[in-house]
Amino acid sequence: MDEMSKFREMLNSEGIKWKDASCDGYLPITRTHFSYRGYHWSVIHGFGTYGGFNSIEKDKGLLELMSDAVNGGEPIGYLTAEETMRIVRGEQE
Repeated sequence: MDEMSKFREMLNSEGIKWKDASCDGYLPITRTHFSYRGYHWSVIHGFGTYGGFNSIEKDKGLLELMSDAVNGGEPIGYLTAEETMRIVRGEQE
């Protein structure tokens, strides 16, 4: 199971409703959007993402998270599903 699938299962286990905002095509990106703790969250993986892949590097299989709740709204990348969930819960930044 890939990291995004693991992360979505974790959201389901926590009862957090999420939306699949993925886009297929030439430059695919898997996107998971949700609201939690009064903030909007976006977790992505795919072409050009921090932890994904690009035309030079192979896929690292990791996630990128972005929310105004953490890191001044700047993306945090190269995360496992577990690390991402800890950040969402407010356990680490």
